[in-house]
Amino acid sequence: GVGVLLGDRVAVIRKGALQQVGTPREIYERPANRFVAAFLGTPAMNLFHGTIAQREGRLVFLGAEPDDLVPTRFQLELGGAHADWFGTNVGRKILLGFRAEHVLLADATAPRHPKPLLGTVKSTAFMGVATISQVEVGERLVTLRAAPDAPLQPGQTVELAFDVIHAHVFDAATGAEFFELNRQNSLRLTQLLLKLQLRERDRIQNVENRIDLPATLIEKAEASHPVGDFGSEA
Repeated sequence: GVGVLLGDRVAVIRKGALQQVGTPREIYERPANRFVAAFLGTPAMNLFHGTIAQREGRLVFLGAEPDDLVPTRFQLELGGAHADWFGTNVGRKILLGFRAEHVLLADATAPRHPKPLLGTVKSTAFMGVATISQVEVGERLVTLRAAPDAPLQPGQTVELAFDVIHAHVFDAATGAEFFELNRQNSLRLTQLLLKLQLRERDRIQNVENRIDLPATLIEKAEASHPVGDFGSEA
């Protein structure tokens, strides 16, 4: 894949096919599909294969292997974020994505985050403005962007919280981003409604113009033949 800079916008192209056009921030925050999500951003987005499920009245993500969807120990409570969508898609196979900055050390999170997961730090890299760490959770490696002074050491046990409000959900088969599709569909609907409103306004305006036409003719006739002129030649 390649990224082509068009002024302040970027076009992401894969095998000759345009994937998405937008500002770097738009593409980073709202990737149209899995390919775009992986293309832009360092470190790469965390992507987890699995299924949406319901356990004891709570929505959860059950991690699975990508090839045959064998269940793994990676299970994440989804909380109330996007509950309407998750609740109507129980049983759907998805790719759940998190940017590194949306995987947080549990002791630094707000109460709105779902139940944290235990993991073991495998590696850390000081990057100046942040510390990039890889943590093993179940059978999965999770990348997080922590504060530069975060006391993380290999072998350390930590609790990770996933900010589900910023999660990306991709179709397991096509790679399309569900929430971005919903945004695009909402935008298309809004644009359609606007066009219909404009057409209706123009239609009403045309009707009003036709209604006003006789009055305009009468005004012209009166201007050409003032009332006092009629019968003056007799």
